[in-house]
Amino acid sequence: MKILAIDTSSKICSVAILENEETIEEINLDNGRTHSENLMPMIAEILAKNNLKLENIDLISCSIGPGSFTGIRIGVASVKAMAEVNQIPVVGVTSLETLARIDESNKTKVALIDARNNQVYGGIFDENYRSQTRTYGR
Repeated sequence: MKILAIDTSSKICSVAILENEETIEEINLDNGRTHSENLMPMIAEILAKNNLKLENIDLISCSIGPGSFTGIRIGVASVKAMAEVNQIPVVGVTSLETLARIDESNKTKVALIDARNNQVYGGIFDENYRSQTRTYGR
């Protein structure tokens, strides 16, 4: 299964091609320009470098946050358009789960993203990457 993965939820715009669970190619860009200018050329570049077309993609994965509201809108809108035109299934992945998956150990993981103003987005995930996040209040 070939997967096109897109993340526009942070200041870095990322696009990757995966085959099953192995990363084939990845492009990350942090050049100060907006994701709206970079995303589609990055997708065209990664597909061309790997001799692929959107018709060869079986699934599109897109970050759904938390993160930059505008960045997420750009990624989700672009993915929805490509998926609709090419009849490709789409799956949303949280930024926190993506961070948790960096650590492949069989342990509980905590993922944190700076939300500015002395706040963070946080998630706790078990060894199978299921969310274990709890809400605590007064």
